[in-house]
Amino acid sequence: MPMPCNINVCRGDEWGTSANQNCYKETEPIFQKGNWESETNQKMRRVVESAIEELKSRGLEVQMLNITQLSEYRKDAHPSIYRKQRVAITKDQLLNPTSYADCAPWCLPGVPDAWNEILYAYIIQYSNIRRN
Repeated sequence: MPMPCNINVCRGDEWGTSANQNCYKETEPIFQKGNWESETNQKMRRVVESAIEELKSRGLEVQMLNITQLSEYRKDAHPSIYRKQRVAITKDQLLNPTSYADCAPWCLPGVPDAWNEILYAYIIQYSNIRRN
């Protein structure tokens, strides 16, 4: 599961705006192919990809749906200010919504639901192929 980005990590320079901007008021996903957030563990990603290639070289059919990568495209799916706050928001915070915006992308229904729909479609398609 992808690591949540928080207000100090979710930075606009990761999708082409200023570094001090976060996901507040973002309404579109990142369209740049291959985008990775700075907090992504690239070494771990390479280990997983290498393991999959090794399995394929042994003749095993392996496919991977990289939900971490899919999530990182969805800066627009962060709950931002539109979540229930655990503590009352101060007057200063209300004047600066970016100071309390939440950047955890899987808290909204859209991102995890998309993973589930893709997985379900794959399972149905794969089971139909195997039957034929």
